[in-house]
Amino acid sequence: MARFLWNIEKEYRKYKQKMLAMSPEEIWNKCCEIYFYSCLYEYFMYNEAIPYGVAKQLEHCRDILYGCWQRYLGDEELSIMSWGDIDRLVETYLQNEGEKNYDNGYIRKTA
Repeated sequence: MARFLWNIEKEYRKYKQKMLAMSPEEIWNKCCEIYFYSCLYEYFMYNEAIPYGVAKQLEHCRDILYGCWQRYLGDEELSIMSWGDIDRLVETYLQNEGEKNYDNGYIRKTA
């Protein structure tokens, strides 16, 4: 398993454990966030088309799901309705991370 996938697995398990410790009302109020985390988890775990360059960039990121959630909340044009939409979300996440940590850490579209 790629290192970034191991980090996502760990982050998702920790998030799920935190959610399950909440009251039913708190869980209900977090339904959109839970759906988001679940969609991104499935995207990363089952998507075999993630480019190698993207995987290498993600290896240097911490709390990827949380970071993507923050990007999603900050941009009303982002969506998670399809894997193509999530590709775009991950791209904007990595661009933001690139601005903070890397030299042009963005996704390059590959054919």
